[in-house]
Amino acid sequence: MLFNSLEFIIFFPVVLVLYFALNRNWRWLLLLAGSYYFYMSWKPVYALLLLGSTTIDFWAGLQMSKFKTKRERLPYLILSCCSNLGILFYFKYFNFFSLNIHEAATLLGAPFPPVTHYVLLPLGISFYTFQTLSYSIDLYNGSIKPERNFGYFALYVSFFPQLIAGPIERSSHLIPQLKKGANLKLQDVRYGLNKIVLGFFKKLVIADNVGVFVDYVFIDLSVSNGMQVFVALIFFGVQIFCDFSGYTDIAIGSARLLGINLIENFNRPYWVKSFRDFWSRWHMSLTQWIFIYMQYPLLGNNPSNQKRFWINVLVLATIGFWHGPNWTFILFGVYHGVIMGIQGHIEIMRSIPRIQNKIYRNALVPLWNMVLICLSTLFFRAQSLDDVFTGYGKIFTDWSWNPSDVTAGFGGGSNFYILVLLCLILIPTTWFNRELKFKNNLVYLAVMLFLILMLGEDANQQFIYFQF
Repeated sequence: MLFNSLEFIIFFPVVLVLYFALNRNWRWLLLLAGSYYFYMSWKPVYALLLLGSTTIDFWAGLQMSKFKTKRERLPYLILSCCSNLGILFYFKYFNFFSLNIHEAATLLGAPFPPVTHYVLLPLGISFYTFQTLSYSIDLYNGSIKPERNFGYFALYVSFFPQLIAGPIERSSHLIPQLKKGANLKLQDVRYGLNKIVLGFFKKLVIADNVGVFVDYVFIDLSVSNGMQVFVALIFFGVQIFCDFSGYTDIAIGSARLLGINLIENFNRPYWVKSFRDFWSRWHMSLTQWIFIYMQYPLLGNNPSNQKRFWINVLVLATIGFWHGPNWTFILFGVYHGVIMGIQGHIEIMRSIPRIQNKIYRNALVPLWNMVLICLSTLFFRAQSLDDVFTGYGKIFTDWSWNPSDVTAGFGGGSNFYILVLLCLILIPTTWFNRELKFKNNLVYLAVMLFLILMLGEDANQQFIYFQF
């Protein structure tokens, strides 16, 4: 069930009305049933995977709570990690490793037929796997107490607004809210509606319109020139931000109407002074997860600059690989890790003079980082390494400054300039206050709904991050 579908437009108001009509002691049961219905509307049998992962982690958590030392709790953490990551590996990464081992063996003169299993990737598996793992790791570290009600824990894993594409929540933040069953508040209604409308605006008006032209260029990069490819990458950066943050806005807004606060996932990520700053603002729930459970333990105390550099590369490569079983995603992460490491090294080098000019620091540096980030999106959008080489080859060797070439590459001049205008309309939304309070809220809603109805693309376009 997509957020931008008629099914959800019917499903969510029904859940909302029943939720506040029920006694708060039973609301969790409604949300749990609704969440599983939401997930099963896509492929019912995969709900068994969700239930299996939930059951194993719940039981492992109860067992860990019986022991005081990490050594005694370790077997149950291993069980949780192996079961969750094993399921994720089979569905998402098995074919990648099988094919790459086959290629490596062939190069070494010992070829063997690869074993492949072409199965449909369960929706949201990367997200709910990390969410349940965080619970097990926190219990192992002794930083939380176990949840002893299976229903609440199952709801924590499957809560439908953020089940498919996050944000990735930690149990200490979400479970207490699910238990509380807050009353309906006017400020929650206002914020929730404003956030949902903003999400639909980003998705339907910006992302889906931009996506038509990005797809046009990426159908065959070999027939495009460098400027067309570069402009397509800029638009893809806009597309993926609006698509993913649009989903997150709808998720956060829907949860807020239920009286539940989900964490933010984006904070103006493109206008930044470093790649570290970018990753502190983009997909923040994933970045925080990786940093807390992977980077900090690997770095240890007082790491050398060299160790910090390589850990950065490893961590960002892991984030890239999390997105998909493809070398393009791994190289996307390596690209970001290397640049982050270089920028971090430059910051601590006393021999490099510091430029204090405000225009340089507040305009030129963010602009340069935006260009580097846009260039990296080729790894993210390309279907293969051949497309990556073709795209960069076009950008750096086949440049044309003829405006007509660019507009022709996007299906026509007038459409191209309308697209640019839509992107410019997006900019003011990034500066809305955090609580989305406006002097005249009805005007905000009316303008947004008008733009969605007049300019919104087909409402059945899947969100990009569903494939991850």
